[in-house]
Amino acid sequence: MRQSWTDSHLEQRNLTTRSLAVSQAITSDLVFEWLRENVQGFADAGFESVQELEDALLMGEVHRFSYPVSAPPQRTRVIRDGHSVKVPKPTLVIDSREREGYRFDRLSKWIAGTVTNALPVGDYSVEEMEHEIAIERKSFSDAITSVMPPVRPRFLKACEKLSRLPRKAIVIEASLTDLKSGPYTVVQSHAHPNAVVGSYLAIQERWNIPVIFADSHELAEEWTAHVLTKYHLLRWLEDNGCGRWFVDGDI
Repeated sequence: MRQSWTDSHLEQRNLTTRSLAVSQAITSDLVFEWLRENVQGFADAGFESVQELEDALLMGEVHRFSYPVSAPPQRTRVIRDGHSVKVPKPTLVIDSREREGYRFDRLSKWIAGTVTNALPVGDYSVEEMEHEIAIERKSFSDAITSVMPPVRPRFLKACEKLSRLPRKAIVIEASLTDLKSGPYTVVQSHAHPNAVVGSYLAIQERWNIPVIFADSHELAEEWTAHVLTKYHLLRWLEDNGCGRWFVDGDI
């Protein structure tokens, strides 16, 4: 019987894992203990043995440990003619259908606050600019199911509507590596990773909607806040005769 792509892929990864295990058998226990004692994120992951770690690696549940720095404590500073320009903070709009999205609490110095309203398209926007800019959020699992039947037709229709805005984007709370690493364990789906990633690349080219693979919920939230607040800032500068651009030193 012909193997499915998932069976074949797992077999290849099993062979790779076994090869690594043989070549690193002498040091693996020592390395594992060093990681547990010295790398906080590794310890927090809760692995109790080398075998647990290898199983997680095999299933694509963990593939790296990285530690992004915190978001900038202050918002963008704008200088014109040697003087700082006081730009009012924007109010961000959260779509009323968002249930597990962003609240921007840790980015409160960037914004005046948030309101929850039904947006015409997307999940996040700027108050009084809802027909100019919108960000569509996708969790890791939602990113997979959205481009597969039966959800796919509805999502593509939403993308077409999103494309009509001057500024738009889709932000995914996963890395490109995450989406390219199957079979998926975050959701019950036999979707091929190439079909999932290929769908988003096609959406990007067909409708000119940037697709951002933001690694995590926290980084996606920060990226969303950056885009929305900077769009508001540029609009305010333009409306107040300061020019719709940044200059060196503004960031």
